[in-house]
Amino acid sequence: MKPQLTVDEKKDIIERYKDGQFVDTIASDYARARSTIYKVVKQHAERKGNLARKTLFDEKTRKRILKMVRKDPSIKTKKIAKRLKANASPGTINRFLNENGIFSIGRQNPLRLID
Repeated sequence: MKPQLTVDEKKDIIERYKDGQFVDTIASDYARARSTIYKVVKQHAERKGNLARKTLFDEKTRKRILKMVRKDPSIKTKKIAKRLKANASPGTINRFLNENGIFSIGRQNPLRLID
């Protein structure tokens, strides 16, 4: 999997698109699919210029997630999502945990490595 485009790369894509460059040209310059370029343009329009990923969890929710995992390191992200009743996928919760230094070993019965 290719690394995510940086915010600066996304800005450049938007500028080039606005300047009328062909999507095929932009895509080949970044070695990405045309659909990726269109997604960046669409995100820009939907987020009114904010190209960074939006923060999904507020501080209270972040603390609740971390508390749940520290209390039960084998809890599944599906169960966390259900308890939170948040509009977040298990993958989003897993990414949040990884960003906070909590990594999962195994899928069926995860064991989380907590610092």
